[in-house]
Amino acid sequence: MFACFFTVIVSTFLTVARTQAAVDVYEETGDYIIGGLLPVFEEGARCNFSLRELETLHRLEAMAWAVRGINNRSDILPGIRLGFRIYDTCSYEPTTVARATLFVPDASINLGAPASCNDPPEDWKPVIGVVGAEMSSTTKAAAQLFGVYKIPLISFFATTEELSDSNRYPYFLRMIPTDDQQVKAIIALMEYFEFHYVSIIYSGDSYGRNALNNFRNNLAYSSNLCIGVEFEISTFTLEFVLDIVVQSIIDQADTAKVLIMFTQTNHANRILAIMTKLGAQGKLQIIGSDGWGMSIGEIKLGNREMARGAIKTQLPDEEVPEFEDYFQTLLRASNNSLPGHKNPWLWRYVLRYQLHCFFEEGCDTAYGKGFSESSGVSRVIDAVKTYAYALDEMVIEYCLKTTNSSPPCNVSEMIVEGDTLFTHMKSVIEPESPYRSMFTHASGQVMQEQYELEVIKLKDSPKKEFELKRIGVYKYKERNLTITEPNIPWGVPGDAGEYSPPPSYCSRPCEPGFIRTGIGSRECCWECTPCAVRDVVVNETVCITCENRENPDDARLNCEAAKPLYIHWEDPVAIVLMVVTSLGILSTGLAFFGYFRNNKHPLIKASSRELSYIMLLGVLLCYGLVFSFFGQPSVATCYVIRIGFMLGFTFTYAPLLTRANRIYRIFRAGKRSTKRPSFISPWSQVIIASGFIVIQLVISITWQINDPPAPVEKVPTAGSVELMCNINTNEMIMSLSYNVILVLLCSVHAFMTRKVPNNYNESRFISMSVYTTMVIWLAFIPCFFLLPGAVVQLVVMAVALIISGSITLAFMFFPKLYAVHFVSEDNVHAAGTYRDPGSITDAGNIGVGGGGSGGSSGSSKKKLAALRFDLNSTARSLMRSSSVAPTTVNLNSQIDLRDDLAVPEGKTRQRCFQSLTPIQTGDQNDISCTGT
Repeated sequence: MFACFFTVIVSTFLTVARTQAAVDVYEETGDYIIGGLLPVFEEGARCNFSLRELETLHRLEAMAWAVRGINNRSDILPGIRLGFRIYDTCSYEPTTVARATLFVPDASINLGAPASCNDPPEDWKPVIGVVGAEMSSTTKAAAQLFGVYKIPLISFFATTEELSDSNRYPYFLRMIPTDDQQVKAIIALMEYFEFHYVSIIYSGDSYGRNALNNFRNNLAYSSNLCIGVEFEISTFTLEFVLDIVVQSIIDQADTAKVLIMFTQTNHANRILAIMTKLGAQGKLQIIGSDGWGMSIGEIKLGNREMARGAIKTQLPDEEVPEFEDYFQTLLRASNNSLPGHKNPWLWRYVLRYQLHCFFEEGCDTAYGKGFSESSGVSRVIDAVKTYAYALDEMVIEYCLKTTNSSPPCNVSEMIVEGDTLFTHMKSVIEPESPYRSMFTHASGQVMQEQYELEVIKLKDSPKKEFELKRIGVYKYKERNLTITEPNIPWGVPGDAGEYSPPPSYCSRPCEPGFIRTGIGSRECCWECTPCAVRDVVVNETVCITCENRENPDDARLNCEAAKPLYIHWEDPVAIVLMVVTSLGILSTGLAFFGYFRNNKHPLIKASSRELSYIMLLGVLLCYGLVFSFFGQPSVATCYVIRIGFMLGFTFTYAPLLTRANRIYRIFRAGKRSTKRPSFISPWSQVIIASGFIVIQLVISITWQINDPPAPVEKVPTAGSVELMCNINTNEMIMSLSYNVILVLLCSVHAFMTRKVPNNYNESRFISMSVYTTMVIWLAFIPCFFLLPGAVVQLVVMAVALIISGSITLAFMFFPKLYAVHFVSEDNVHAAGTYRDPGSITDAGNIGVGGGGSGGSSGSSKKKLAALRFDLNSTARSLMRSSSVAPTTVNLNSQIDLRDDLAVPEGKTRQRCFQSLTPIQTGDQNDISCTGT
């Protein structure tokens, strides 16, 4: 009773649906009927009101053309004729369900009710399967109904993943990948072009909602990608609401420039119109799904400029030239003899496209070559072929079973069960199926394995026409995105120009060395907080300090071994020091050349030439040693630095001390006795100076043996590694102490000889040199030991060497060279006698006549008188400067002052005091002075 009652209710609904007035149908009869559910009119309260784009007519006629093509083949279904029955879904779910019921046989037949309840009409022929519907929402409604009656359904556009549920939709197949794969393609696109923050508008149906959910779910596998504004649009969304939503997206377009649209075609056109009205062109980069814009014709003419530069995911299609020829001929026909006259909607399209163009999207795509590739025509054709090939397999099996022969055979009694047909449908699309090569797609892939990416751009033509250009491919099995077009004309140009992607972010990426501090719950919005100087950034969220011998790399992502610091040859400080040192070496060379060239000059002879040359060698060593401070230290350079540094000072101050001591002893002996002081000859002085130098050399060599020189790394501060020679502090202190003792002794002798006669100014220059050196050493010692860092220490050492050498040249050599070249010899001799009476000149000239027997007796008296005058005044001066009372001073003739008194050759060299009488001795150059 209940079953009969339920069957009556369902049958009543089906009868009402079948008897609806003004239900247009496009059909041809045949032995087996393939149904079609395709949208012809726009969604709305009135179904038969607004035609959709011309691409809908492409798909409608493609189904009819494919059925006729199968009927014209002899290798498929021989002796069997296929028919078709196509209804308009009006892009609306309730209408789709109503049209779908027209394919369902009497309820009593499938529900097992008694035949008396309801008998099927005798002229009604059931369908074996249905092609459609186009949208995911309408396809779901039809698939659920057909599943009850075991009617297979193949969709060429529905991508929602819900339809993959075989429990709810057991007889559903599709010719395209799912929304999930499309979403993965879009996310791969976001990551490829580094879009981190997006807004989304989606259709309020299963297509849009599932796409959004898939997008959210896939964000878990994507780093640094967030959703800003989300908005659901439907047919009933008011325009002012859309205005507010789109304006809010435009307001944040300074940073978040990407808008993703998971919408149907009618919704996309509404959004594009609002964006055009609000002036969003050039502000938002649109990323479109496959639900709209499958062809340029789907975009209304007034919206195409706004859609320019949009990147879209597209289902791969094949061009079908044969169908294009058929369709163009059909649309241009003016008589009713063509098969197209059975199409109840054809002439309305002809009216709009041929006589008057009333389509908002324009009519430029009606006859364009290659239009089939962007209309989904190939997938509709393959859907029809799937039914044909599956039915062909069933016929072959039936013929072999009933007649034990191949087709053709009598199939009038063959019953096509939905579940059996569906099994064969899945079989023919398998890779090993012999039918695979017969599909429209060249590869035979009915279930496509990739998404194509296309950009909406202007054609290269005088007219302002738009086209879809392929820019890349996403293979979802491999999860691989390949961009094939380097110059993409973006809707919003990036910072690098027209062909660079625009930035899209909530917060700018942090600079190296900064971590992200989250703002609220959005992972893509943050503030940048700096880490410490020696920190690296981990996952952009944590600062970690490097070890003492490590430093962050330039990207502040990894710790790397600190590069040892040393003075490079190209460093500015090295260049300055080398320039100054080179000038010093040049000056030393000039001084040596001047001394060597004037080696016989009285002034040069009076300056202890041998000791002077040793001092010049020390100065040259000081300058030359500076170059060993530059470049990467090695064992050899460390030997040079550790031995040469103090040895250079010793070479300078050991001869200076020897000379100062000689002067002191000569004048001290002259006041106390007539005995010649010991060890005042030139070679004695060289031996004494060499002894001082050997002492320093022994100290240095001892330390080199005890602590061999080698470059070592030191860490004065964390992250700073200095490469330097292992200068032993104790060695430095000992060597410094020794050289300081030499300098102090020089200072003492300079002080003790400060009251020698003014005409012997050698002691004055020694004093100036030594005192200046003391000041330099007082600055050098604390700087060397207190300033941190090997580089600073080397610079201090270099400066000390340069200044020390320069002081020695300035006070001990250049004055004499100046006198040699710019002071005449007569002035030198006369200066002491007449410039300052009672004093000896700086050269110690006495003006004595020529020694030996060769002197004339006539002039001897005058010369002796001059000698008495000069020596008497000198003696008085010496006694005054010595603060002693006049006394008798005896100087024997053996005190050789030839190297201290610059008297020309051939003249008597002697110093006498009070009333003196010269007495000729055996040596013509020696005169004994006697008297009191």
